[in-house]
Parts: sequence; structure tokens; C-alpha cells
Amino acid sequence: MDEQISLHGFRLPRYEELPDFGLYLEQTITYINQVLAPLGRVSITPSMLSNYVKQGYIDRPVKKQYFADQIGYLIFLTINKQVLSLDHIRKLFDMQKRTYSAQAAYDSFCLRFESVLAYLLGDCETPELYPDGATFEQHVLQSVIVSTAHIVFLNWCLEHYGDELGS
Repeated sequence: MDEQISLHGFRLPRYEELPDFGLYLEQTITYINQVLAPLGRVSITPSMLSNYVKQGYIDRPVKKQYFADQIGYLIFLTINKQVLSLDHIRKLFDMQKRTYSAQAAYDSFCLRFESVLAYLLGDCETPELYPDGATFEQHVLQSVIVSTAHIVFLNWCLEHYGDELGS
């Protein structure tokens, strides 16, 4: 499938769609990289995943298997490490854990990231970025989402410049 077509309509799996039967390291890497392939340069390696576990960014695997919570955190981390340091991502994780469940936070991230990306691609109207009454935490997360979506969009545009975009 052409990357330009695959980025339009990009959708992340929702929390309930994430594998929760336990994936081994290589299976987890393969799954996440397949999910994120339309985003271009966004990927994870086995050594990166092992480092994230060693550094405490995600929980240790259970019997060498990764489950939905860990996979959701890894997807978020892999996408957003383009614009944030790992220490700042840790702060976001801490903020999220005090405010929302892993499922609510992950699903909200997916929906908002997809809507900003779709807007940048010209596929939808302007998303409501900062609704009235939004909490500080919601503003921080939305800023991360907007920044990351812009980086993904810019990389995609520049990778395809001269293809159908610039010629």
C-alpha cells in the first residue's frame, strides 16, 4: 500500500483492541511497528524496549510477555519520543497515572492524535484543541499531541516531496 494513502485515515488501535494475551519481545516489536508503519520513521527496536523496561518507563514483562497496558504505553512513548525527552515522557506518565486510567488516557490520546493528524492532512475540519474548562493536564497532553502530529506531518510531507505532493 502506498504510504501517502495509508497516512490518510490513520487510526491507532483502541485500548480494548490491543493484544492482552501476552506478546513476547519480538512479537511486541513487530506489532507496534506494524501499527506505526504509516507514520514513517516512527518505530521501536528490541534494545529500545529493553532499555525502557530497565529505566522504569514501562513495567517489566510478566513471564517475558507484554500486555495491553505496556503496549499502550509503548505506542505512546514511541510516537512522542520524537518531540519529548524520555524524562518528560515519564512526567507525562506520572501525570496520567494521577489523573486517568491507562485505558482512558490511551484512548483519549489516540482520538486526539488522529484528529489533529487528519486536520493537518486536510481530511477534516479544525479539531477543538483546547476546550473551555480543560485542566492543566489536558492542556499539556494536547500540546504534546499537536507538536507530535506536526512532526509526523512534516516528515511525511518532506519524504513525499516530489512524489504526488510537490510535482
